[in-house]
Amino acid sequence: MKSNNREDNNNDLLASEINDMHSSIDIPDGETAWRRMQTRLIQQQKRSHRKRVFKIGIAIAGFSLIIGTFATSPKESYASMQSLFVMAKDAKQGLVNLLFGERGNSP
Repeated sequence: MKSNNREDNNNDLLASEINDMHSSIDIPDGETAWRRMQTRLIQQQKRSHRKRVFKIGIAIAGFSLIIGTFATSPKESYASMQSLFVMAKDAKQGLVNLLFGERGNSP
């Protein structure tokens, strides 16, 4: 009987502490928090849009350079690109080793 009464006292004490903690929590205004979140979302969308435009711009510039190079002198361009592809010999774990100069016997 004593232990049961003691558990009830502990439970009542715990419940009162939880109620005190709950009443001391300051809940912010939902409208203000939503406006801040909207501002963050708008900024994130702008950054995402800028990144996408930047990537598209880089792709267009690279494609234009390649087309321009092949349009002006296709034979010489092909030869230079072929030697570049030969120089990029090994691609291991995302690392490309470029070889310059003449090919030699490697051990």
